[in-house]
Amino acid sequence: MLRKPAKSTGILGDINGYQGYTRVISREEYEFYQYFVERDLPEKVSEEELERLVHEYAGKVNAVFYLGNRLGFCEPYSFEVLELRVEQENIKRQLMLERGEVVYGLEEFSKETYFQYIMDNLQADIQGYLESHADEEILKRAKEYYDAHEEDFIYRKEVHYEQSLDGITEKVIADVDMLSFLGKADMGLADFLGIAKVGDVYEDDKDGQVRRIVLKDIVYSEKGYEHNADLALYRLVQNELYDEVIKTVEKNNPVQFETN
Repeated sequence: MLRKPAKSTGILGDINGYQGYTRVISREEYEFYQYFVERDLPEKVSEEELERLVHEYAGKVNAVFYLGNRLGFCEPYSFEVLELRVEQENIKRQLMLERGEVVYGLEEFSKETYFQYIMDNLQADIQGYLESHADEEILKRAKEYYDAHEEDFIYRKEVHYEQSLDGITEKVIADVDMLSFLGKADMGLADFLGIAKVGDVYEDDKDGQVRRIVLKDIVYSEKGYEHNADLALYRLVQNELYDEVIKTVEKNNPVQFETN
């Protein structure tokens, strides 16, 4: 459950002081947000519930962009500016393509994909800000978060295994980064390394050859907050603090909706 401290100073106090901004959501903008809400619904809901969810989503969007602007990550937001920026971005990317330059990501954005792109980036920027500017109050909460979820901080730091393929046996040490990479490039092996016990064997077909994996050793992460302080702060921000901050900004800067 998200909680709000009785009294916040420092960064959280500053953010709580961002108050009094009001923006009117047009019918066109409302319908734009309705697309995202309906897209993510697991099942159809009543019109009343859909309206409530769209209002909630619009308020969150407004809070994210308002806070992003106050922190210096983006310009003041409006639906009209969004439409202008996606048009400008597409023109820019088209010119780059015509000049033979490399274009990363999509060659052309729709209004929906561009909005999602900047929204995701802005969320990451705000989360990064909360981490990099963590003051005494936030660090105290990170310690409390660690104490309440200590078991979740025990993870496989390294996995040692032997791989036999095509008559050749080699010893491999997979650290956290390699395990993450295998999760995308070699999912079967990654799943095995993530749950297997020492001595367990995994076999599959690799390029027409039988690949045999024997798990030899597991090195777990160190216990104690002092060894997990950065990760505790990261998880606090990701799982609690970011949503709490956005809800605070949304409450202090509510949107209004056109009635016709």
